[in-house]
Amino acid sequence: DKIAIQLPTVCSGIPAALRRADAEGAMLQVGIHPPPGMDPLQKPVGLFYDLNAWEANLLECRAAFGEGFLHALALKSNGLGPMLNWAQERGFGAECASVGEFAHAQRLGFHSHHIIFDSPVKTYGEIRLPAA
Repeated sequence: DKIAIQLPTVCSGIPAALRRADAEGAMLQVGIHPPPGMDPLQKPVGLFYDLNAWEANLLECRAAFGEGFLHALALKSNGLGPMLNWAQERGFGAECASVGEFAHAQRLGFHSHHIIFDSPVKTYGEIRLPAA
């Protein structure tokens, strides 16, 4: 016999949270720019982080390797400005595979010497970009 498991409802508050974030401009702060006329709440998405665990994992990784290494966060896996700013303030770098990610890292204040630009194929212009 199957036992029914009652899972808690966690998504009922997401539309309200997204409306509030949109009204307060928080979505723009993290780079969400819906096309004109599109309601981002039509298909709501939630992204949740345990920031204490995230921060502890980064600091533990850096401690395991010691000094002399540049530890960088991949923008393709997390491009959220506030989280990247936290990491940058603690000496972490940004790993970028595209020109867009490179530009985002620069907008957030990462200096070129703290950006790892490592896509496998680049144009001559893209190769010169970090040196500019």
